[in-house]
Amino acid sequence: MPFTTSSTQRVPGLNCHVTADAVRRSRELYNLLTEDTNRPSIQDHLQNLQHIFVSHGVDRKLGIHLKHGHFQLSENQILLGTTSTKPLCRWARKRHIDDADLNNIHGHIFVVQDGELHPYEYHDGRYTESIPTEFLDAFIKYTTDHSLCSEVALQILLPEFQNRCFSEIPFEDQTVMLETEHLNGLRPGNVTGWTFSPVGCTAGETHAETGNGHEKYNVGAPLPNDVRVVCGILIDRGLLHPSCLAA
Repeated sequence: MPFTTSSTQRVPGLNCHVTADAVRRSRELYNLLTEDTNRPSIQDHLQNLQHIFVSHGVDRKLGIHLKHGHFQLSENQILLGTTSTKPLCRWARKRHIDDADLNNIHGHIFVVQDGELHPYEYHDGRYTESIPTEFLDAFIKYTTDHSLCSEVALQILLPEFQNRCFSEIPFEDQTVMLETEHLNGLRPGNVTGWTFSPVGCTAGETHAETGNGHEKYNVGAPLPNDVRVVCGILIDRGLLHPSCLAA
């Protein structure tokens, strides 16, 4: 029987470098996403996914993400996140590929497409953890066999966010993921991210919503290029507690 190489041995932004072609493919995949997360529940699959993550020893490194998008990426654009510590948040913005160091970024969220994993969102810094290809193969097989590829994605967990709950606030060209405790005029909405442990499954990320759902907050007006100023705008609008900037 001939030897075959698993496609998971070379996943851009996970265990091999990100290329311009990989970014192009990421843009295509991201632009296929819808903003609606009111889709069929994946609750019945969480226990099985927990077993896959825990049995391969990746439950502290990886979680799952409910696939969704908030805007369209133009040609040569990449969705790239950074971690801020004051306040603790993940700030993801549209960036031109020329403004991103492809040698110093990694995939953040990976979709299963045609039996392969590919990132559609990135994060600053290289990824140095080792992820068993056996786990990646098992994840692809389970999501494919159970028709979950259009619903569930693989997400790299940020160490700073461990054991905390975060909520995502969208804008026209970026998103901010802040600790849920800082929400004021907003409330946690649909769950969009889960983590696993030997004792169970935890909802770690949600949408931040008003009574009208998950809205964008700067329609028609560009935001400053500073996440603290962005948070200040949300505080002034009564959407975040002032404690956000004191954290």
